[in-house]
Amino acid sequence: MRKLVKFAAAGVTAAVAAVAGTALADTVTGNPLPDIQTAQSKVAAAQTAVAQAKSALADAQTAVSSALQNSVPTTSPTTSPSPSPSPTATSTNVALQATATASSQNTSTSQTANKAIDGVISGYPADYTKEWATTGGGAGSWLKLTWSSPVKVDHVVLYDRPNLNDQVTGSNITFSDGSTVSTGSLNNDGTGVTVSFPARTVTSLTFNVTAVSSSTANVGLSELQVFSATS
Repeated sequence: MRKLVKFAAAGVTAAVAAVAGTALADTVTGNPLPDIQTAQSKVAAAQTAVAQAKSALADAQTAVSSALQNSVPTTSPTTSPSPSPSPTATSTNVALQATATASSQNTSTSQTANKAIDGVISGYPADYTKEWATTGGGAGSWLKLTWSSPVKVDHVVLYDRPNLNDQVTGSNITFSDGSTVSTGSLNNDGTGVTVSFPARTVTSLTFNVTAVSSSTANVGLSELQVFSATS
């Protein structure tokens, strides 16, 4: 392509030189200057040659430019796939998978031990059939949860019976690995009390009532939630 450009440029130069050469030859040889018509003819021929050479030069330049553009490799942009987000571990209430037993329970009113892990936070006066209540129990009462296979846990949420007469004012939880965590006094209105502790793997835990209010007649729980550890 570059040779074609040079060739076209040379053509322009040659055309111009041809006109000048003819005039010079006439002068050197002593020939009289050509008449007006002859001169005009030669000028027209030279102009035509120059125009053709310029056209060839323009075509060659266009061809070179196109060739250079086509010679540059075109690469398509590549995109890396976005990494899939790691799944976020969630804590679950494993108390729902346990079996509950208690120091005592009121079977006549359906206020049995398993009602403390039925997933429903309620009790008297709203719905007494959704809570665990002892029969005359106070300090010394207990509720035990047992799992068929080990569970790793790191916190519990305790809900006292929502009536304002029965209240746990002192308590703790003992685990099957021999460890104990103090859970203290529970809210008398039945709202949850969260107790966190270092994660441990166990097959059972026991909620122990160590103290109650003076008005307590039948201690118990609306719900006991036990949450799995996420790490």
